[in-house]
Amino acid sequence: MNFEVSDPKDNGEVLPPQLSEAESQFHGPEIELHPRRDALRPVTVLECVHRDQSQAQCSKKEIEPLYRHKQGKVNKYSGKQASLEDRLCELQSENMLLRQQLEVAQNEAKSKKTINIPEPFPDHTSKAAHKQLLMLEDRSKQSINDCKCVKDRMYQYETDRAEMQVSTQKQN
Repeated sequence: MNFEVSDPKDNGEVLPPQLSEAESQFHGPEIELHPRRDALRPVTVLECVHRDQSQAQCSKKEIEPLYRHKQGKVNKYSGKQASLEDRLCELQSENMLLRQQLEVAQNEAKSKKTINIPEPFPDHTSKAAHKQLLMLEDRSKQSINDCKCVKDRMYQYETDRAEMQVSTQKQN
């Protein structure tokens, strides 16, 4: 592509064919790239789909044990709930039966006349109880006296101790 600048008329006529030639060379590879790029695009989309599918399968593999574990817990607690419901039903039936029995017993108690005959208190029991009461009173009085003696001794001890401290301080 050697051009002479001296003759503008020649150059003006030569340039358009060379320009169109250069443009066709330049656009030729671009035109070739479009089909290749379009051919690659489905592969890229397909790869994305495969990648997403494999990620979903990995996630599924990770989640399945957790799901089974949780499902096991649900089944376990459902069984416990059913058992508790059965037990509740049994207890309600038993409670109803006990209420009926209580009502029958109350009605029978109302219908029967009860006669309270006070029994004479045996004399020997009252004497023994009176003796025991006197002994307890004596022990209580003795304990009160002992307590007073201990308090008096403690007071005397505290007084003696205070006097000794005062005398010790005076000597020092």
